[in-house]
Amino acid sequence: ALEPNARLEQLVFNLDPTRSHPDYALITLPGEYTHVLDTDEPRFGGFGRLHAGQRYPATPLRHGCARHYRLRLYLPARTGIVLRRQAPEQLCV
Repeated sequence: ALEPNARLEQLVFNLDPTRSHPDYALITLPGEYTHVLDTDEPRFGGFGRLHAGQRYPATPLRHGCARHYRLRLYLPARTGIVLRRQAPEQLCV
């Protein structure tokens, strides 16, 4: 996973040709992430197994005194996903 700009996008790749990851865990920043693009879309020759617009909340995960956040994703084989982060202060309560 790459995080080029913490307030905009999270890029996640699975380059394995045969193994999908049904519950891929990713340590990230707090907030909610929205699926904006993936390489499995039919327009790119994919199978359409993912859904643009799906939201993923980053859930708290404690390790000693440090606090981290985790996303859980379905990551099909041979795909890349772009997620847009919405920081906690931008979320409506």
